[in-house]
Amino acid sequence: MTFVNICKNGTYVVLALAGAFLAGCETTKTEIQLAAQNPLGWSANSDNQRTNEAARVEKMAQYRENYQQQLGQLIDFYSQQGNHLKAQWASQELAALKMVPKREYLMIAEIAGPDLRPSDAIAEADSIYNEAVVLFNSAKGSLFSGDDKAKMQRACDLFDQIIIDYPRSDKIEDAAYMIGEIYNRKADYYTALIYYQRVWQWNPATEYPVRYTVARIYDDKLNDSINAMKFYELAIELEKSHTNNVGYAQRRLKMMTTGQ
Repeated sequence: MTFVNICKNGTYVVLALAGAFLAGCETTKTEIQLAAQNPLGWSANSDNQRTNEAARVEKMAQYRENYQQQLGQLIDFYSQQGNHLKAQWASQELAALKMVPKREYLMIAEIAGPDLRPSDAIAEADSIYNEAVVLFNSAKGSLFSGDDKAKMQRACDLFDQIIIDYPRSDKIEDAAYMIGEIYNRKADYYTALIYYQRVWQWNPATEYPVRYTVARIYDDKLNDSINAMKFYELAIELEKSHTNNVGYAQRRLKMMTTGQ
């Protein structure tokens, strides 16, 4: 099996990482609202379920690509036969197919799984990471228009590339955190939560305040007080060096449990 990236423009790019499938980086606001229930509330069997999901999604992508190729061949056939009417029909169908939204079914963080470890210093990964950080810092004033949006998307792709190409790099934790930050700012909370979760799964001793950030998303954005309290408690226990966050988490927990 291979990673197949279904881009927004409908092209297909094969990436050299065996064992899984991914879809592109873009999501719509409607999808986010529908999906962002409790993305971290999966069962212990969720990774096995995701393997089955990946196989199904890849098969769908192969069928979609074949459909597009067959329409192109049909256009050529009718054109060679001089049947311009049917060539036009096939052309219209192909144009319509290219306009169909290509949904993001799986993301890199899901496919990578929870068991990676940031163990090795790899110069190539460090270079990609530094390039992505420069793009992120130059675009973080705006994520939704023009050149800034393009820079942020390129940064996202580069951070993901580190996870794909250098899964043992000591930068995968940092890359996952930065992607979480990007999607958090884009209000794609489902994706942000998955990447933040990978940070502490890949490095349980991470210095990033990811449990606190997850708690704030559940509390402020998803109105999920149960999970917010859970992650505030984890932040207090495991992220003690972030004293301002711990203080806020303690006050917020008191308010949520006593109403004061």
